[in-house]
Amino acid sequence: MMKLKHNFKKGMAFVLTFAMIAGLVPAMSGGADTVQAATGSGTEPSVTAYATKDQLMTAFTPDANGTATTKGKLVFGKNSYGNPQEWYILGADSGVSGGKDNTIIFAASPIATGQKFNSYTNSKIIYYYEANAGYGDNLGNIEVYPNHYGASDLRVALKIMATNGSYFTTTEQGLMNPTTVKTKDTKNNVTYTTTDKLYALAADGYKSTSIKAGTSGSTILAMSSYWSSGDSFWLRSPYDGSKGSALCAWTDACVAYEYLNTGIVARPASNLKLSSVLFASAAKAASSVETYGRITEGQPMILRLDGTGKDIGTVTYNTTTGNIKAVKGGISQSVALVVQGNDGTDDWFYSKTIVASETINTSTIKSALALSSDIDLSACKIWLETTDSTENLTYAVNATEAATSNIISVAITDIDTPAANTALDTSASCTTTGVSSTTPQITWTPSDSTAGYNTSYTASITLTAATGYEFTDSTTATVLGNNATIITKNTDGTLTVTYAFPATAKDKLTSITAPQAITVANGTAYDAMNLPATVNIVTEGNTASSAQVTWDTTTPESGSYDPAVLTQQTVTLNGMVACPDSIDANGVSLSTTITITISAAGIVGAPTANPTAGTYSENQSVALTSSTVGATIYYTTDGSEPTITGGAPDGTTQQYTAPIAVTGTVGQSITTTIKAIAVQNGMQDSSVETFTYTIKQDSQTPDVPVVTAPSITTQPGNATVKAGETATFTIAANGTDLTYQWKIDRNDGNGWVNIDGATAASYTTSTVDISCNGFKYQCVVSNSAGTDTSNTAVLTVTENTTPAPGSVDYEILDGANTSWEQNSDGSLSIRGSGAISKFVGVKVDGNLVDVKNYTVKEGSTIVTLKADYLNTISVGNHTFEIIWTDGTASTRFAVSKSNSGSDEPKDNDGNNGKNDNTNNTPATVPEDKNNNGTSGSQTDDNQQITSPKTGDNSHTVLWISLLEVSLAGLLSMIYVRKKKENK
Repeated sequence: MMKLKHNFKKGMAFVLTFAMIAGLVPAMSGGADTVQAATGSGTEPSVTAYATKDQLMTAFTPDANGTATTKGKLVFGKNSYGNPQEWYILGADSGVSGGKDNTIIFAASPIATGQKFNSYTNSKIIYYYEANAGYGDNLGNIEVYPNHYGASDLRVALKIMATNGSYFTTTEQGLMNPTTVKTKDTKNNVTYTTTDKLYALAADGYKSTSIKAGTSGSTILAMSSYWSSGDSFWLRSPYDGSKGSALCAWTDACVAYEYLNTGIVARPASNLKLSSVLFASAAKAASSVETYGRITEGQPMILRLDGTGKDIGTVTYNTTTGNIKAVKGGISQSVALVVQGNDGTDDWFYSKTIVASETINTSTIKSALALSSDIDLSACKIWLETTDSTENLTYAVNATEAATSNIISVAITDIDTPAANTALDTSASCTTTGVSSTTPQITWTPSDSTAGYNTSYTASITLTAATGYEFTDSTTATVLGNNATIITKNTDGTLTVTYAFPATAKDKLTSITAPQAITVANGTAYDAMNLPATVNIVTEGNTASSAQVTWDTTTPESGSYDPAVLTQQTVTLNGMVACPDSIDANGVSLSTTITITISAAGIVGAPTANPTAGTYSENQSVALTSSTVGATIYYTTDGSEPTITGGAPDGTTQQYTAPIAVTGTVGQSITTTIKAIAVQNGMQDSSVETFTYTIKQDSQTPDVPVVTAPSITTQPGNATVKAGETATFTIAANGTDLTYQWKIDRNDGNGWVNIDGATAASYTTSTVDISCNGFKYQCVVSNSAGTDTSNTAVLTVTENTTPAPGSVDYEILDGANTSWEQNSDGSLSIRGSGAISKFVGVKVDGNLVDVKNYTVKEGSTIVTLKADYLNTISVGNHTFEIIWTDGTASTRFAVSKSNSGSDEPKDNDGNNGKNDNTNNTPATVPEDKNNNGTSGSQTDDNQQITSPKTGDNSHTVLWISLLEVSLAGLLSMIYVRKKKENK
């Protein structure tokens, strides 16, 4: 065992040394293995980018030393990671199918990793052999070493891969030929055969620099060409020096050996059946629209199988026109056109999906690839292909060269000559042999759909040659029997014929619309009248809407015009219309008329008054104005018409020079009527305007506003609340400018008193306690017309000490059954188990204690009764209760009489310390219920009644009892505390 470990360490050192050397050699020599490309011949693709079936069998065979002169790759199947598996192409195997229609392939990268040669490493294992496999004519079994390939886990793994759909589809498996190879059995000194679709390669021995593939092992693969990089991989040959080792290819080094149960990679060989293969290509087919690019050196090829019978479609090409016509067949899968070539330096490809029928010209491919020279289709490879994703295989049909016939001339007929206001024809007819479209579409210039008037139209018709035909550069054409205007042969092989038709007819005039009459000022000259320069016209096609017009001012159609005449005049002029050049007059008279009204001399603007006429309560100053500058205004104030005689006012008429005073009399209604007229030389007088003003001045006695006395419409209702809550009383009242004052009767003999600040229609008390029970409330509503007092509302207060449903029974933790001596300075503290956050209050002898008489602090809830309060409580036993929101805890305490004596009276009335106030008037009440009506702090006055102190009969037995109770309570407290400390 120690020797084995020593040998293992030596072996590891050897491996590491080789690994370092292997890492340095690629760096010195230029690195990774690449596929050697054969230069293209002219514009034909390189054989490493496009290989026919024959080339797959011959062009990639290594020489006798295993060196590759031309090295190519294929993609076939998938590796253990689900990625496409690449293989070196090694040429035909003479031992398979007679050396026909096959090629050996060798994995260019691992098909699997972590593969052991054999996990069983005992000295001997049993091998079950086939008949005629080197061990005899019959089936049988034999004992072999663990490094026997036929009995190895490696062979089993390769057989599983060859039949596993995740590595090869069923159709791919059908393309793999079984290969029979020979291997040495070192135990039995026999050379045996195995036949598999995937097999490990062989080697002559340890430290060899080449490995072998194929049935006879005659295909030599030199390390420098095929396995100079990557991970070490298993060979099938055993290591003669150890039955527990087998040979492996140590990349970039030599053939080495490895322990059988070591996991390294698998790079097997196989043999492909080429009978159904058309060719292999590195071009990429378009999956959507188009794709194109350069094919990089070393890019693997993909097999294209014969797609005849799959209805992929047809593709033809014309080397003269450069057109490639692809027609998709009935296959449901996507079909792509692929064109592959070489520009003398690089291989290139162009592919486009075909959905129906499409023609692609070489100019399109040249532009897409930015090639510097034209494309010779005769040197290109052209095909249609489709990929079956289920089979993981691609099927193709090769293109055929189209035979062509020249089209010498074409005749285009059946085009309607454009006619004004008529739809333009959209298609023509062409029955010339060789033209594919018998009803070609027409493109019109201008691009109207309906022919316009007086417009020249040009028709363009593009014709496509049928398969096997082409237009020449000298092809002639006629349109409707006339020679075409222009004939253009397009780069895509189509022919565009252009023909210019004569202009369409002019639009026709149907009527002239006379312009509207105009009115001008007196004295306006004709050339200043702004006579219209155009008139509206109506045409048949509505192509024009106006025309120029010239007016004859020397010979009116009717009437006359004399600028010296100041009265109104009317004249009608004749006009001559100029018909537009694009319009046919159509026999319509080209004359029209216009009527002009010349106004009389101007009328002076009538007077206006400010302020306007109407009734006012104060005297007014009326200003008169005219819109005519320089006009003189005359007026009267007695209602008579203004009179002007000889240019001067007459009678009561006055010339307006300043605002007119319109006055009234206090206590009376005075009406003044102003009549005014405006005049100016050379103009007609204005109309007489009348302005009537009424001044109504009332007596000086001021109005007394009417005040509605208050009347309560909604009375306040009685309220019932719990202690600690608030109560609200509300009224509603009608009246003017109402004021409100709420009052309270506390039943204390002081009667009704005002509540400060309670001056709204609604009043809400502060927090009430049980002492407020029976308080009465009313509201007095007042204004200047009187008062109205509401009904009395009574407040009922009930105690709110009932714990909530599901209440907790809390405990008294400290101070239970304690005692306190009257007139002492100390306080009395009792601690309950409830949380202080839920604390509500304290009761002594069933009565709530005013919060000013105790303090509360946390831990859990500690209540300390103040000495001043304790001095008010009678001597004797009393109940004590702490109240929380969800429960209570209670105990008792005793008040003992001071030894120093007390002047307080004894409680001889037997009420056990209850309130001695005969009229039940509380010593303190909430502040909003004080006799003076003032409100104050809730913590000071809004709690429980403070009971007056009372005496207690002093008996020896009672004192002894109290002492015993006190001692018992003290002992209990000490016991409880000790018990807690011991926990």
